[in-house]
Amino acid sequence: MKRKHFLKSVIGASAFLGIPFNSFSSDRDSIQELIDNNKKEFPILRKEYSNVIDKLLWEQDIDAYSSSSKSTSINFTGSLFAANKNKQDFQQQVSEILRMFRYKQSRYRWYKGEDTYTYYDMFDGEDSDIVNFK
Repeated sequence: MKRKHFLKSVIGASAFLGIPFNSFSSDRDSIQELIDNNKKEFPILRKEYSNVIDKLLWEQDIDAYSSSSKSTSINFTGSLFAANKNKQDFQQQVSEILRMFRYKQSRYRWYKGEDTYTYYDMFDGEDSDIVNFK
C-alpha cells in the first residue's frame, strides 16, 4: 500500500490519531497490515515532520532535524536553548505531538557543533505497537 493511501485509510488514520482500531475491524490481516505499515511509514513520517518543523522554526533561528536509526530522535539547535528553562518550556509545548510521531528522544543544543545536549526520553514503544493516545 502506498504511503498516501495508508494515510488516507481509516485504519491507518485511526492508528496515527490513536483511535481504537478494534471498532473498525478485527480481521487479523487488517491488523497485520496496520502493523507492517506502521513499521514502514513512521520513520518516513518522522523524517518529513522534522523537515517541516525545521522550516517553521527558521524564523526563530532554531534548526530541527531527525537522527538515529529510523529517525527516532529529533534535535533542536538554537540560542534559545542556552537556558534550561527554555528547553523545558519548549519540550512541554511539543511533547504531545512528538510522542504521537513516536520519537523516542528529543535533544536540545545551544549551538551547532556542541558536543553535549539536554535530552528528554519520550515514546517507549516500537513503531509496530498499536497505541491509543489518551
